[in-house]
Amino acid sequence: MFLVNSKRTQNGKVINLLKTSDFDAIKIVKSITENFPCFKDISILDNKEVIFLKRAQICVNDFAYVLKNNVNKITNLDMLTAYADYKLPQLLRMYGVINYEKSLAEKIDALIEIVHDSREEIEIRSATIWAIELLRQRINTLTAGEIDNTIWLLSQGIQNETKPYHHSRTIFY
Repeated sequence: MFLVNSKRTQNGKVINLLKTSDFDAIKIVKSITENFPCFKDISILDNKEVIFLKRAQICVNDFAYVLKNNVNKITNLDMLTAYADYKLPQLLRMYGVINYEKSLAEKIDALIEIVHDSREEIEIRSATIWAIELLRQRINTLTAGEIDNTIWLLSQGIQNETKPYHHSRTIFY
């Protein structure tokens, strides 16, 4: 696997990025977001940064999967959050784990766009991360990423049995 070749990206090789990050999940996410602005998934709400970094965290999770039988394994995967996108909140809503205010639920059900970086979108994504974190604390044997992956896979089999997911135009998910 190769990255764009530049000094910033460790001569274009993922393994170099992993080595310079000490195979540490948090350091890898930081390196990815510093070197690739399209991975810097950060919103502003009430003048505060709300950090999601969905795609960067998924990359790290994928690297960890590839390296699972390798001597050098990715560490600190338990420090990553769920990957806030559109499918998880759909399923969490279906099972009553998260609830929307009536006006937001009506917008989503009518397929009205939820503007990227709007309070509504940020709160949906934040609630998703928090819900997965609460599940992680109760399960206590899986990482947030593992729970996220399980719920996402489950969501693929019930597409016609649930309400619509929220629609937002964004490069981040």
